[in-house]
Amino acid sequence: MFLQYYLWSFSLLVFHRDLQRLFSHEELKKWHGLTKNAHFFTSLLAMRILNEFFRRTDYREDMRAHHFGFRSRGRFISQREIDRVSRVLMHASYAGLRLRRPHWNIVDWCRRLTKRAVPFLEFVRDTHFRRSAETRAEIDSYLSMTAKLMAYAEKAALDEETA
Repeated sequence: MFLQYYLWSFSLLVFHRDLQRLFSHEELKKWHGLTKNAHFFTSLLAMRILNEFFRRTDYREDMRAHHFGFRSRGRFISQREIDRVSRVLMHASYAGLRLRRPHWNIVDWCRRLTKRAVPFLEFVRDTHFRRSAETRAEIDSYLSMTAKLMAYAEKAALDEETA
């Protein structure tokens, strides 16, 4: 489940090429903004979930990083940022209506998430799955994909800043 949310958090960074096979170029242009917003909101939702995953709490039903023996440094998104996401994304609010796509530095959030997630994945791989070559290989592939996605995101953000 953690890996699923982790990959969802990067969904904004990846364009689904299958859409090009389903829709004409004109249809894609028309719906590109909607699709981009859907990816953006999915990314924010996954980030919000993962932010809670790294937070220490005693809720028995909520899976947390510390339940695996990992010493988490806590949240990577501030409470103020989470409140803003909640107002726009999690509730039908007038703030959300006015701010169709508020500015969030999603690359910065991915960077902060990666600083928490990579050590967690390495810890789980090396402690809980040290005897499972298949699971270790799967985690290693996620770590490799993360490195590629972050390199791409950093370059894209730099290109956007200099444009």
